[in-house]
Amino acid sequence: MENRAKVTVTGPYRGELYPGTRLCGDDVRLALRRVVRGTRDYPQADQLRMGLLSRVCAFTEQFDTTQPYDDNGRVVRSMRIGAFQLVGALPELREPHVLAMLRPWIDAGNVGALALLELESQFGSEQIASLARPGLFYDFTRYRPTVYIRDGNRDLSIPNTVVSVVRPPGGRDLVIIKMLEPHMFAEAYVESVLSLLETIGARRYFWIGSMYDMVPHTRPLLVSGGAFGSRAEEEIRRLKVLPTEYQGPSTLMFQIVQQAPLRGIESMWCIVHLPQYVQMEEDYAGKVRLLQVLQSLYGVHIAESDVEMALEQNEAIDIAMQDNPDLAAVVPHFVARYEARLHHRESEVAPLPPDVQQFLRDLDSQHGTD
Repeated sequence: MENRAKVTVTGPYRGELYPGTRLCGDDVRLALRRVVRGTRDYPQADQLRMGLLSRVCAFTEQFDTTQPYDDNGRVVRSMRIGAFQLVGALPELREPHVLAMLRPWIDAGNVGALALLELESQFGSEQIASLARPGLFYDFTRYRPTVYIRDGNRDLSIPNTVVSVVRPPGGRDLVIIKMLEPHMFAEAYVESVLSLLETIGARRYFWIGSMYDMVPHTRPLLVSGGAFGSRAEEEIRRLKVLPTEYQGPSTLMFQIVQQAPLRGIESMWCIVHLPQYVQMEEDYAGKVRLLQVLQSLYGVHIAESDVEMALEQNEAIDIAMQDNPDLAAVVPHFVARYEARLHHRESEVAPLPPDVQQFLRDLDSQHGTD
């Protein structure tokens, strides 16, 4: 053991960690449990854990001899930016804006995923980075790898955060980050994303997504959000984005929005609000509404087929209302709340009747939402 590299842990539970030449997420978690176990009454337990984390992360970047993999399990060789591994050399980018989505949080109806896939389809995309060791951040018993057969061979698709670039003609480049929310070491994940933004010279970080809300399908879908930075704030006003009023459980990934301006990168976020009473795997009305925002900012084309699909889904909801009086009873209440919010008269809206509240709770239980 004397010749093996080591990380020293200081404090009352001092010791030495010998990861050897391979250090995976399980090794890190085990080491943290061993060091922090029994420290519940120790006031500096959190500092101890974070100190160990920083040393472990530094160790993995300097000594890790395992090969990094892309989201399809293929070996890639290139430079690191924080926890991210670049695929080849960093490309030259034209005043890039970064468009990010986060799954599974804040992407109801896969609206953000559908919109970003549309950008990649229209302009083409090139993957430029992914997490070198996704197991440091993800629990693969919760985000399951997927086995599939390609050209007669069995391959393994590993859940990851993937970074790609699209190049709209005549405009700035758009860097797309498809984030999976980390189960652990979220602070290190946030710092790695911020380091990536700085390295690529990002001018703006733009977080897009969707959520269920008390809005009706019979009205144009609302978009809420905000911005940090004068130009981004002007864009939010021009797009008539409503101020965010949500309070409740959130994600640590919002720190990227908050901290990017401290590094000279303006930030903004736009969230499409979908009807709570109908939850579709792919919500095309939400996709079209988000694409309208991206069209105004970046000239994205909205396909007629997407508009037709959105109309068909809304017509299907109308038909379902005819056969479901409980569903039909919900819509007028949501219309009243929608109009009140547009005209800043929320205080005048009466609470939902108990039977409507129960219907929505039952619906959420069916869909496994909170």
